[in-house]
Amino acid sequence: MAPFRFEDGLARLFAFERGNSLLTLLVLAERAHLSQRIPDWLTRKADGGVRRKFTFDWLGPQWIKDIASFWEVLRAGSARDIEGNVRALISSDRHGSDLKFALRNLLEPLALLERSQVAAELHDEMLNHGIQITLQTALTLAQAGDWQHVLAVLTSGHQHDPDLSTSFSVHERLWRHAYLDGLTETVLPRLAAIPFDRSLAHAKELRAWWLMVRQIRAGNPAVRVPVIEPDQQSPGYVEAAAIQIAVLAGDPSQAEIVEDLRRVLTPKTLTVDLPQRGLSFSMERTAHELFKGEVMIAARRKDHAQATRLARLPSHDPFISTADVVIDAFLEEGDWRSAAMIAAKHDPRGRPVMEGFDDDRLGDYQSVQLAIAATAARSGDDAAAQAFLRNYALSCARDPKTDPDDLDLGAICPWSATALAAAAEGVIPRRMTALLLPLFPSRQ
Repeated sequence: MAPFRFEDGLARLFAFERGNSLLTLLVLAERAHLSQRIPDWLTRKADGGVRRKFTFDWLGPQWIKDIASFWEVLRAGSARDIEGNVRALISSDRHGSDLKFALRNLLEPLALLERSQVAAELHDEMLNHGIQITLQTALTLAQAGDWQHVLAVLTSGHQHDPDLSTSFSVHERLWRHAYLDGLTETVLPRLAAIPFDRSLAHAKELRAWWLMVRQIRAGNPAVRVPVIEPDQQSPGYVEAAAIQIAVLAGDPSQAEIVEDLRRVLTPKTLTVDLPQRGLSFSMERTAHELFKGEVMIAARRKDHAQATRLARLPSHDPFISTADVVIDAFLEEGDWRSAAMIAAKHDPRGRPVMEGFDDDRLGDYQSVQLAIAATAARSGDDAAAQAFLRNYALSCARDPKTDPDDLDLGAICPWSATALAAAAEGVIPRRMTALLLPLFPSRQ
């Protein structure tokens, strides 16, 4: 089977593009030195007809009449130039939230252009106008691996709003990317020091425990979790103590500290009531954190026997599969081979569906396959990335008996196929794979 060509994929994406991803496609075309093909791609639709306009949802009912002019500003203009052009496209009665939405859609193209400095300046310019795009900017630049500007954006965002709050999901994604990039001793301490959520009593302590977890997981022997009695523990302590136990367990010289840590981790049961579904669940949170600690250390050590054993255990949380925890831990280490090994043994499509919930098993399978493909591409193994993309595509095909080598990846998953080809052909640096494809599964 001939390898999928980036140029073919890009041409297909342009043909079917309506507007919202157009700027990203223009960036990819420029990076691939295909600018000479842009005029034709911009004027021809998939059926060969003439295209007269693109509609951009992020500009409301407006569309950009002069694509070339706007693209040139994005490609080479200053942050102020970009802001001015976007403002000119939005009617005066639609500024504010519409401007915020529009500018957020420019962050990915700017990152792909390696114009993180301009993205950070655009963020600061918006702060001066009372428009907050801090978290979106930071996440995008984190996916691009530009941590200098991530920290600068988060710092200026906090200075503008001293009580700047972040959701757990945003924090988790930032910390995941920093850990994957191996920045536990450089970026993560600085990230933990930014005083988000100052109105929350334990926010500072929580970040300190998160930092300990990542540093212990990464193998820093100097970081030790103290023994704290249950009535004095703050949020995040259980997770930190659990991973400390996982690291020290099995070392006779550390038996006493392990015993003391286990003693203070008293069982904590969380009850979840879903009356609208007629369901009620109890989850043993301490046991789940102890399990996660073992998983993280097994993944760090590439202990496949232990990881395989842990993936087979029953879950303490009815909403989380133990195999999924193991797969995620390997992917956070950048170890797609081990993640794939566990995924092959625990196909979510064969799991029972929880009564009262939608059947999301196919989506979970596809999400895992795509994340493994993206991580393999990021590591430089393009053949493996293609193999897992074919798994993904086969699950989307009408006939499940189709030979994987006969799949038309450009027709089934054009965006993913083109993104992987961009990495394989050097159109984008491999560290930027996360801008185009998710490195971690999106659990349903």
